[in-house]
Amino acid sequence: MRSADELMDIDQLASTKPYRLSFARTLIQRMTTERWLIEPKKMELDANGIGTAIYQVTASGHQITFVAFSDDVPDEKRSGRLSETRFDGMGFLCHGEVTEERLNTERESMKLRSRGRTDWETIGWTLATRSKRSFDRVVNLLSRGAQPDLGRLASDGGYLFRNNGYYGNGRHGTRMWQSLPVDHPLSHPYHPEMFALYLWRQFSFDLVDEMARLRSPKATCLHGDIKRKIGIGNSTGQGISTFLTKWPGWMHAWNVLRETAIVQSTNTSASETDIERARTLLHRAAAYMAYRDGSKDRYGCPDSELISDLNAIEAKFDDLVATGQSWSRLVVWARAHCHPEASDLFNSILTETYPDLVDELDRDFATLMLRATDVAPHQTVAELRSLISDRYAWTQNWLSSPNFFYRSEEHGEQRVGSRQVDDGESMETFTALCNDVAALSDDLESCDASESVGSFLLRHPGHRFLIERIQTFGTDTYAEIRANVAGDSWVPAKAGKFVLSNFGMELSSAHNHRFVQGIFYQGAPLPEDLATGRKMDWIYPNV
Repeated sequence: MRSADELMDIDQLASTKPYRLSFARTLIQRMTTERWLIEPKKMELDANGIGTAIYQVTASGHQITFVAFSDDVPDEKRSGRLSETRFDGMGFLCHGEVTEERLNTERESMKLRSRGRTDWETIGWTLATRSKRSFDRVVNLLSRGAQPDLGRLASDGGYLFRNNGYYGNGRHGTRMWQSLPVDHPLSHPYHPEMFALYLWRQFSFDLVDEMARLRSPKATCLHGDIKRKIGIGNSTGQGISTFLTKWPGWMHAWNVLRETAIVQSTNTSASETDIERARTLLHRAAAYMAYRDGSKDRYGCPDSELISDLNAIEAKFDDLVATGQSWSRLVVWARAHCHPEASDLFNSILTETYPDLVDELDRDFATLMLRATDVAPHQTVAELRSLISDRYAWTQNWLSSPNFFYRSEEHGEQRVGSRQVDDGESMETFTALCNDVAALSDDLESCDASESVGSFLLRHPGHRFLIERIQTFGTDTYAEIRANVAGDSWVPAKAGKFVLSNFGMELSSAHNHRFVQGIFYQGAPLPEDLATGRKMDWIYPNV
């Protein structure tokens, strides 16, 4: 397994690609295996798509309802801010059936945005927006009885709706993920969020079909094969940077399980079938990556180089891997000769080549991510100093943190301020880990080595948060990224690429240093496929 210095470098993390255990992919696996039923129960929409849709979901003996409040927001009413009170799609996931009273209450609460409240029967609130490039054009085509061109759809982003956010896990009073019983279909980390994305994708199909039907007697429905090739758009901004420093335990869980899956796949003896499977996925991945609009992405691998490297890896198959041998020589060659994005995509392909080996790791996500933090007061100052010296020496590289993150009062978004210029440091979101470790080390140096941490904290209570972080996660190999998030050279888009790839987002592209966009579920099965348990080889679709 790779060292923390190698793997936790932000450029390496930004090269991460979706793999077998990315949350969107494991959700599709579960929905297919358990044959979830997703059925429209109510579709009251007008020709402009304004109205309400209700879906009933039956999964693993549980009943879940998804409600979509559909709107057609005029351009002049769109600010692009999280504080908007109108979206093309405002929806919620909840347990059981919904009453008319609950529909009205949730609708009005969601309009209040940050001031809105719900109860623990609600799993999450979710928002979405129509694609400006594709949505109206597809409706018009279907109204005339025609189907959209897949190539045109792909070049326009490959989606009809894009996600604008998910609010769950306690926010606004929603049900905490950790409180769901183990047998609940959405008890896996990030499956509620991924399921909301899947349902918006399905609603986008049903919406264009219904709008076309209401507009013209000549209308046709979107073909199933075309639907499967359409995904759901997604993007993230600079606020995702705070995620990387807020959740060290989650960082370790994600990276150690991914690295374990890669190592196990790499060291497996290849059969002829395995080699052919990996070749096929490489060809498909190279063709699929050609649809990414990465021309303006200064923070990723140029498309031409990525595709060339994938082809170069495939060309080395005959020299570096054979029946009965492991993949290690080819993996080492790819890491030495190819862009990290290309070699990491090959790592991902190997995890897909050995699903029986990799899938068993999925059960460990919840265990690793649910670890609680606490101070060990009986540890001595000498022991804490030793731990910091051993595991946090890298922080000495970045002791200058000229910037700070804070949540804006006006729009509730994470923004960046300059310590020498802007007010608001008292409202800082924790990101300056390197500075804080240095401050803690200075205070520890003035103490007796035999003193207990509990006694030290009586005099320095401000260090509690950092000490419990170090004591709980300090020995975890992949808990901390090797970067200064509060430095001038920090690129939030790199953090976005890493996080969203673990979620399962494909074709990610950074159009500026703060903003990443991409697509989920392109090629994924439809509800009718899930209901029959149809196993689909859907990743890297031919669009």
